[in-house]
Amino acid sequence: MIVDPAVARRKFERDVRPLVDHPDVFAGIGVRALLVAFPIVRVALQWPARSQEIGLQLYAPDWDYRPPSADWVTPEGLPCPAVEAPSGPGFQQPNPQTRRPDRPWLCFRGFLEFHEYAGHDADAWWPLRLGERYRLLGVIQNVASVLRRL
Repeated sequence: MIVDPAVARRKFERDVRPLVDHPDVFAGIGVRALLVAFPIVRVALQWPARSQEIGLQLYAPDWDYRPPSADWVTPEGLPCPAVEAPSGPGFQQPNPQTRRPDRPWLCFRGFLEFHEYAGHDADAWWPLRLGERYRLLGVIQNVASVLRRL
């Protein structure tokens, strides 16, 4: 950890509170909370093209000094097989140039994998981190929106 855990926890809990307090609002956009416990947020996202849900898990131990890492997971939090993960704009299949070459990854601003990818060196996290669109719930909503359009 880079950030004082108490500080990261406070920021994390503040940012995910609407998901806990207003699940009906998020259900309306295809997001259902499965686990909200620092430093993890696991949600089920509606995937209309497959008439199913898929799990997305964010791991944010250094929130908001660093963006969250993201994984496609089962509702229980187990890794989703790459062949079952979404593919398309922003939804990348395993890549040997990423920090986890065996896992699908999300190529969207606001995720650690995006900001650590060599091709995105000029796209820093710091200028984005305070914008609502790049907070924890903002990046979840963005992925949910893109997934609905696949």
